[in-house]
Amino acid sequence: MQELSAAVARCVEINPGARTTYTLIVEGAGGKRVSREITVGIGAAKARIVNVNISAVDVKAGDTVSICYTVANARAVTIDPPGYRGGANTKGCTNDQPRKSTTYVVAAVGAGGDRDEEQVTVKVR
Repeated sequence: MQELSAAVARCVEINPGARTTYTLIVEGAGGKRVSREITVGIGAAKARIVNVNISAVDVKAGDTVSICYTVANARAVTIDPPGYRGGANTKGCTNDQPRKSTTYVVAAVGAGGDRDEEQVTVKVR
């Protein structure tokens, strides 16, 4: 048990090794106590896209466009179109030559099946 002094806002870092229930007990000036519990589970970190970079968002038909990404905690990364499969690589790039305006979807999938996704549209003139 950790006792803290009064504060308007406070963060407490935790690092549970297993599913753990924490209880916050607050005591007012009159001695009245109120408590709340929260249970924190552990598991695989969620997949997330850190960034997506594209070489151009306005091109002529057939120009080459590079789509690059950085992800964290992903077991698979895809870019559609053109059907790129990046596996668990944390960084990668692919090229495409769109003939018409195209929306590219970069998706990262985590170990638990969770998914993060970003979209970027390239306009073809």
